[in-house]
Amino acid sequence: SGLSNIVFKNNLSDLNIDIVNSDNLVIVMNDGKNFSSNNSTALYKRYANKKLTQFVILNPESDYEPFLCKQHGKEIGFYKTKINDLINDLKIRKNNGANIEIYLSDFSVRTSIILTDTKAIVGTYRNSKGKDNTPPSYIYEKDGCEFNNIINDIEKLKKLSKKEL
Repeated sequence: SGLSNIVFKNNLSDLNIDIVNSDNLVIVMNDGKNFSSNNSTALYKRYANKKLTQFVILNPESDYEPFLCKQHGKEIGFYKTKINDLINDLKIRKNNGANIEIYLSDFSVRTSIILTDTKAIVGTYRNSKGKDNTPPSYIYEKDGCEFNNIINDIEKLKKLSKKEL
């Protein structure tokens, strides 16, 4: 399968996962705002290196946005604002030379995915609201069959999504 570890952290530098030097990086999340904040130093270095960084996130106009807000006890529009903030930040980075693509999905994702050239980190979400109990993330190595399944899943999701940038 290629499963190499199960972790309960989401800061990639703490996990020794290099997102700066990977030729390609794909980030699949519902909003991606917290991930971008938690990993901003590495992402800014990556942007300066002009390496391709792809974000697949929830379309802020999607019918799933209000559902996500209700599920997490947030005001309707909360995730729309977070997603639009991320999109605006990424557009500024792109205008400053970063190699960024954004895909907007009309469907919320069931797991988050960080895909580098050699590793895939698949994070689960808790079913209940709150951030008091970090869910596990599963790290897969490139040499396992699940790594290719993850790539295939991402490519299908991108084809179903609207390319924003």
